[in-house]
Amino acid sequence: MSAYKSYKELINDIVYLIINKNDFNQAANIIIMNNLTIKELLTMTFRLSILNIAKLSDAIIKIQKES
Repeated sequence: MSAYKSYKELINDIVYLIINKNDFNQAANIIIMNNLTIKELLTMTFRLSILNIAKLSDAIIKIQKES
């Protein structure tokens, strides 16, 4: 990942990781590193299901507990 990405590029990366790679941990890391929220993600895209959002939330919580 480059040093600087626009907000839209970050959202696109997160959605790509979830939908195409099924990589919730990497998506969660991007969210945490860039101080994004699930609410911000949901306002920018409608491409994620409730199940995907739940899995992403679980990954974020798991990573934060490990820190």
